[in-house]
Amino acid sequence: MTFWRDRPARRFCFFLFAFALALLGALSALALFQAGEERAMLRRHDEAVAASLLAQGVAQDVVAVALTSEAGGGAGRALLQRQGLLDGWHPAMRGAWGARMLGVLAAWGALSAALLLGAFLFLERRERAYDLAADALERLAQGEADAGLPGEQEGAYSRLLSCAARLAAMLRSRGESEHEGRVFLRNMISDIAHQLRTPLAAMSMYQEIIAAEADCEQTVLRFSGKMADALGRMERLVESFIRLARLDAGGIVFERERCEIAELVNMAAGELTTRMQREGKTLTLEGEPELELLCDRALTAEAIGNVIKNAVDHTGRGGVIRVSWSASPLLTRITVEDDGPGIAPEDIHHIFKRFYRGPAASGARGVGLGLPLALAIAKGQGGTLGVSSAVGHGAAFTFSFPNLTKP
Repeated sequence: MTFWRDRPARRFCFFLFAFALALLGALSALALFQAGEERAMLRRHDEAVAASLLAQGVAQDVVAVALTSEAGGGAGRALLQRQGLLDGWHPAMRGAWGARMLGVLAAWGALSAALLLGAFLFLERRERAYDLAADALERLAQGEADAGLPGEQEGAYSRLLSCAARLAAMLRSRGESEHEGRVFLRNMISDIAHQLRTPLAAMSMYQEIIAAEADCEQTVLRFSGKMADALGRMERLVESFIRLARLDAGGIVFERERCEIAELVNMAAGELTTRMQREGKTLTLEGEPELELLCDRALTAEAIGNVIKNAVDHTGRGGVIRVSWSASPLLTRITVEDDGPGIAPEDIHHIFKRFYRGPAASGARGVGLGLPLALAIAKGQGGTLGVSSAVGHGAAFTFSFPNLTKP
């Protein structure tokens, strides 16, 4: 009886039950009225018979015995038959029967009208609810996010509305995701075109120079090297774009394993060692050598390497980059600090945006994808990447990873 959970259905059932009680009361009253009418009719008949017998000189005792006698007989039946009183209506009943029939018809008409009125009101209210739900669904289909469905507490109708609301939310979410995907793709294509335009223009210029001075070996070697650098930059740029796109789309599966953090940091800084030596910069490591982190080895090392490279890019000659790590019962943290010029307050909230380069970074290397990629890798493994800085006192980037117990 799941329909009993539906409030309108309960109301309709209560109405039918009340109607049944009213019908029972009306019939009972009609029965009592009929019994009273029959008693009055019999009394009037007995009065008429007694008066007739007394007028004909019959003794009162004989009349009283005749009226109270319950014995029947063939002689009495034969007399009534000769008088025509056994067939058709008795004269004393004709008026009472007509009144009784009128009362029954009136009661039936009133109760039937009440039943029809209740059913009409129920169906009309139900139709109104369906119309409201249909209008809300139509508005949702047209993209109105605030077109709320009319609510019911429970029952089949409520479950239908709840399913419709969930379906509308799913469709709306899917539409938003598709819109965000289209925006992301459009922005990605625009960014790729914008970032590739510069090295392509440089390569075109280098090619023209080489073609114009093809006989000069020194010029050919010099600008061939520049073209190789431009091609390498383009390759790194495209790889970063592809990695970011796959991370955003959830297309990269993180292969988690137990890794020593010291090993991760050495992997991350390995390609930068020669450059730091050439530029007179120092890298220091602080932390327990045996401390481990459950993570994707290659991707986590890449994320740490991007942050270290950012520190190297923004640290002057003779600067120091410090990498430290520690663990608590809940989190493992890896911090990369530098003693560079720091990050301006107006820039610190934008440094994780793609291609963002503040005024202070105009002379630094890179295109502004390292930090966004590091943040995406950290988030993909359930972690975060935060930053703190003060102008003139360097910057500190901190990875925070939850201490998972299982790969």
